[in-house]
Amino acid sequence: QIYRIGSRFICPSRHYKEPICTFWSLVDWATVLGSLFIAANFLLLAEETRFVASQVAALPSAPAGSAATVEALRQYHAEWSKVLDSVLALMTWDDWNRMYLFWYTLLLTVQFLQVFRGVPKLAQLAKVISEAAEDLLHFVMLFSVLFLNFAFAGYMIYGNYIEQWSSGFAAFNTTLQILMGLVDIIEMYEVAPFSTIAWYCGFASSMVFICLNLLIAIIYDKYIEVKERMGTVTGIFDQLGFLWGDMRARGLFRSITSSCRRGGSTLVPPHEMVIQELMHRSGLSKGEREKVMSSVLGANWHNEALQKRVFVEASEESHTKMSRKNAPAFEDLNELGVENAYAASLARSCVKYRRTDYDFNARREGQLRELVSVAEGDLHAMKERIVLCQDFSGERLHELQLRLSSVEQVVHQALVDVVKVAEGANVSSKAVPQTHPRERAKLDQMACTMRSLSDEQKSNCLMKSSLKDVFKHLNDPGEVRAPEPLDAG
Repeated sequence: QIYRIGSRFICPSRHYKEPICTFWSLVDWATVLGSLFIAANFLLLAEETRFVASQVAALPSAPAGSAATVEALRQYHAEWSKVLDSVLALMTWDDWNRMYLFWYTLLLTVQFLQVFRGVPKLAQLAKVISEAAEDLLHFVMLFSVLFLNFAFAGYMIYGNYIEQWSSGFAAFNTTLQILMGLVDIIEMYEVAPFSTIAWYCGFASSMVFICLNLLIAIIYDKYIEVKERMGTVTGIFDQLGFLWGDMRARGLFRSITSSCRRGGSTLVPPHEMVIQELMHRSGLSKGEREKVMSSVLGANWHNEALQKRVFVEASEESHTKMSRKNAPAFEDLNELGVENAYAASLARSCVKYRRTDYDFNARREGQLRELVSVAEGDLHAMKERIVLCQDFSGERLHELQLRLSSVEQVVHQALVDVVKVAEGANVSSKAVPQTHPRERAKLDQMACTMRSLSDEQKSNCLMKSSLKDVFKHLNDPGEVRAPEPLDAG
């Protein structure tokens, strides 16, 4: 961690900067500082123990006879009280030291999880746990509710008769023991036979047969999902083989001591520097580089995501990244100062790793599954758009129907008004049937002309055509009928 901080100032020309404040760096600092505190505390505790032992050894014997005066007894009791206080303080110190060691062991557990990121199989299992975290959280909520209800029910039934159920904590502990298989069903049956049968059957069916198997199903489902996404993962023996080959190519002594030197060897630079430089030359962003370096499987995850984008999206940017990632790296290694023999060894190891871990049939099957999932997504989106289009068309047709109904009412009312005007003007309102073909053709031509007119022109033409016969009869004297004579009566 000190080198990570110093490298930002020692090597400012690098294309990347070591992250300083990350979760794992904080864990590293806490582990180092905690170990230093434990060492210092152990030395101080040992020194205090020797000091208290010397105080106990230096205690005088109890005064007797004429020497047992009040002042002598008081001084004797004061010395013993001082020593006992020192012993009590030492025991309290030791208790706090043990408590601190307990939390330090938990910190070491987290530190081991960081180490697991460097082993492919263990990193895969850790990925399963992280992927299933949300499902496990909901499972814990369900399990806790059911478990506490059964514990409280047992406390209500057996609390006054059985010591193991006499308190809330005791009932919780006894229920946990029953979950593990330690149960005294006979003693419970003697207290309440029917309630015991109902309680135990319900507890066994819901907690053991359902919940525990549900937990196994959650983990198994996520394990299969992660395993299919990651494909073949290097085992521990293959990884040891790659490690031994790399150490031989580097030189055993140089590979051990290169990490102790600030910049490593000039001809054999550290792995992390080579990886960071190659990722920078491949055009990976800072976030992508951090994901790749987050685990030994980070490169596989990034490669999987990039291949999926190339296969599904087929964008120019994805193809450019893929071509830059798959470009030969000999020139880049030469520019980094890597000797040719070690660069050739790296190339052979990469080819061997690709043959070991890359499964063409599994990759092809995964691409087909991805294609099917994309097609299903497109079909689902198409169904949604069809439903939206159907709803939109239905609404518009309903509006059109309402508008046509209103237009029909207006036209009907207009015709009624025209008939009334014609009757008031003594004009015949009966239409003359036109059966001649010429008239029919003239009518069709008029309809075509009406279709080509605008809305305003159509309204004017309709108004003029509707009142044409009325104006014709009004202007023709022969069509006007004489008014009927009034009845003399």
